[in-house]
Amino acid sequence: MITQDLRQKQGTGLVGSGKMCIICIDIEKDKLTLKEARRNFGEMSNSLGDHAAEVEEMLSKMEIEESLREYLEYLEEVKHNESTD
Repeated sequence: MITQDLRQKQGTGLVGSGKMCIICIDIEKDKLTLKEARRNFGEMSNSLGDHAAEVEEMLSKMEIEESLREYLEYLEEVKHNESTD
């Protein structure tokens, strides 16, 4: 959802600059997991210049979205288990 929103908002890809780093490209193509993207970002953030802030924001939003999705799944599981007890 975050990557789709960012693509639509920016029109050209994941970031507003029109330039995409390998992390953005691989996230967009679903070739990296979020964990892999975060690790790669840690290794190359210094070389990204101003783009690093955009990648950090994108990864943070994706992590929040993933956490919320997992929490909602947990709540559904708890609700289901309570109804069967």
